[in-house]
Amino acid sequence: MAMMEVSLRAYARMRGCSLPAVQKAIATKRITTLPDGSIDPERANQEWAKNTLSVWMRRRRRSMTG
Repeated sequence: MAMMEVSLRAYARMRGCSLPAVQKAIATKRITTLPDGSIDPERANQEWAKNTLSVWMRRRRRSMTG
């Protein structure tokens, strides 16, 4: 299967979020770009879900243990 590469802007449109949200996800290492700076949407979606959930869980655990 060929990997589909898209720009940050196109990925933001695909996710239904803003370009700054995608840029922040990259800056905080929630998702990674390809060497040329583009994004593999399938991989980025998996990374976003995995890494966003793990951050949310850590915060929730901290607030529960208080």
